[in-house]
Amino acid sequence: MDFVGGIPRDELTQHIYNEATGIPGIVLDLAAVKKHLWYNYKNNNSFRLTENGYHLFVVMKLPEYEMRLPHPIYSKTLLQLERYIKSPYYIRNSQNIVLFSSKEATILILYANNLKAYLDNLEK
Repeated sequence: MDFVGGIPRDELTQHIYNEATGIPGIVLDLAAVKKHLWYNYKNNNSFRLTENGYHLFVVMKLPEYEMRLPHPIYSKTLLQLERYIKSPYYIRNSQNIVLFSSKEATILILYANNLKAYLDNLEK
């Protein structure tokens, strides 16, 4: 499964729950999934994954695209990510982001992995 955006987060959470409950060794409670999957679980527009959410995506063998960024991720960038990225992503550290959308990854490659420039352009 590749995420291209546009899927409401609650629907995506339900789909992840349905898929993950079939994996041996993983026991999930749908009510708790949202809190453990999403970094900002109260904002349905935020697709940032927690560390647990990231590991669940890895266990599910979803395609991932890790990008090394030329600039650190600052507070403004975090806000822009929540506003404009509509597919799951995980921030590994201040200069590495993991995307789960080939479309977003391709666009970021076209921007020479410059996440700041890409998000600033979307903001215009």
